[in-house]
Amino acid sequence: MFSCMTYNILAQKYASGGWHSYCAPQHLAWEWRKALLLEEIAAYSSDIVCLQEVEAGVFASELQPWMAERGYEGHYLSRQSGPNVQGPPEGVALFYRTAVFEALQVRTFAFSAVPTDPAPPLPPALCSDGDDAAVPSALSAAVAAASAAATRGAGRGAASDVEGEGEGEGEGDGELSGGASTSGDEEGDGEAEAEAEQQRRRRAANAAASPSSAGATALAPALSGRASRKRGRGRSSAAAAGGFGVAERAPNAFWPTFLRRQEGAILALLRHRGTGRQLVAACTHLFWNPSFPDVKAFQASVLCRELAAFVRQHCGQEGAEGRVPVVLAGDFNSLSCKMLPDVFDPRIPRGGEGGLVSGVYTLLTRGTLPPEHPDHPATRRRPGEAGLPEFRGRPLTSSGLRLASSYCLAHGRDPALTTRTNTFAGTLDYIFITPQNLHVRHTLELPYDDDSSQSRPVRDPLADVAFPPIPNEAFPSDHLSLAAVLKFK
Repeated sequence: MFSCMTYNILAQKYASGGWHSYCAPQHLAWEWRKALLLEEIAAYSSDIVCLQEVEAGVFASELQPWMAERGYEGHYLSRQSGPNVQGPPEGVALFYRTAVFEALQVRTFAFSAVPTDPAPPLPPALCSDGDDAAVPSALSAAVAAASAAATRGAGRGAASDVEGEGEGEGEGDGELSGGASTSGDEEGDGEAEAEAEQQRRRRAANAAASPSSAGATALAPALSGRASRKRGRGRSSAAAAGGFGVAERAPNAFWPTFLRRQEGAILALLRHRGTGRQLVAACTHLFWNPSFPDVKAFQASVLCRELAAFVRQHCGQEGAEGRVPVVLAGDFNSLSCKMLPDVFDPRIPRGGEGGLVSGVYTLLTRGTLPPEHPDHPATRRRPGEAGLPEFRGRPLTSSGLRLASSYCLAHGRDPALTTRTNTFAGTLDYIFITPQNLHVRHTLELPYDDDSSQSRPVRDPLADVAFPPIPNEAFPSDHLSLAAVLKFK
């Protein structure tokens, strides 16, 4: 057995950038957050640790030395470079415990830097350069204002599930245009935060107190005594909108956007010392912008293609036959199922269980994304804009990889939320595995009441899940960590 953790730790430049004004300034300070982040990583003691939004300096001078003292080797990939980056560049980090795994091969790459199929019609030099580092506040305004516009036009439900993700998590300033706070009932929020603090400490203490021979069983007896009181209903993702202009997707923006992005992945071929089995661990963080689910889906397709090639190249016949387990963890900035329409997806399928499964989640878990899916590059376009002919009639594929969400395998559905701010709640983080050769023994429970007996996704996590906005005094990031104990089949 071995364990894997994924955690978007919230880059400090975003924590201090004004997008989390509902959190007290002292609880956004790096020293406060760092202590809680390290406490959590140490408590869960996972054998593989995948982190996102790690600033380059934090990795080199703080995180890597701290992890090395605890027996980990680490690798880093920045997803930001160039003159337009504001603040320290940030990226992803993958650590593995050297007492449990030996690294045989490691590769890092950016999605836009490898050959793609189809290939872009223009060379990268001719595509827009874009100010990638300046977009958090711009998206923040766009998401909030677009949500408000959709809500005004179609009622409360129209914008309740906006994907406010990514660099700065796409959040608004937490104030209505008239100055009224959108943090909800202050007394109720205080009670929720107090309960959340107790749950965070129980979550960490229960994991740390469990005997573990390298972290493989530390997650089994997780959270207990969770809050049953539901948070007040009625707030949606549009609550923080006011006074912003809507930034729309530019015409013919797919290829320029894909080519200027620097997201990528770390791939590591590991040998499990206890069994001699090989395993590929991968860490990624996909594009944040909810206006570009087609770019995210294409990034996921490129990731799968490179991952499958990596396995075939280094694992021989065993890899070609799909007998090498894969663990792919990270922040995918994509919902497993969107139940309510919003400005980005005004039409949600009805019938059956309903809901719109994102293109990324569809691709990774079903192996293909058909051209008719609304997130496919041939379909996602502005009104009146021609589709991309190079994608027409061509499904995106996972290159033969068969993946499944570890939490969905264990509980029948994914968590209600892995990120929660004052304007957005939803699940964007996942630990995907190859279910044909890995079994999920345990998952780290979440610090809110998430009834796993309900197989259908939560309709509106922001209104229906009793959990306060994060970061706060108890939780140092605007994302929650996930962890799973896995066993070779």
